Amino acid sequence: MKTVLKVLGGLVLVVALFAGAMFFFTSGSRDIARQFVTLSTTGGHAEARALLHPGLQDQLSTDKMAEMFAGAKAYEKVSFSSVSTGTGKPTVLEGTATTADGCMSVLKFELLNEQIVGFDVSPLCR
Repeated sequence: MKTVLKVLGGLVLVVALFAGAMFFFTSGSRDIARQFVTLSTTGGHAEARALLHPGLQDQLSTDKMAEMFAGAKAYEKVSFSSVSTGTGKPTVLEGTATTADGCMSVLKFELLNEQIVGFDVSPLCR
């Protein structure tokens, strides 16, 4: 019985360490995505664009960003419930953003080297 408890305790410890490591190593990506959502919906289009990978910046001018997010309500709460990462692969974040009046959007971000290479906010709260 003691051996079983030691094994279970060890497994719990390993899972906790893994979860802690994922939280620690993806905190920068989560902060960048959160900043992007906040800036994009509060008029900080140039600052939000600066968080994009240069290849994506080439596709989205500041004016295009402003057009995409025109009339969007500001999001007050941004959270990510799913994080996927690996060596040589983009970090994928999935979560939600909520406005003061309760409108909710689904978020999906892909980041490579702390730069956004893809994003989806749907539906955009207006």
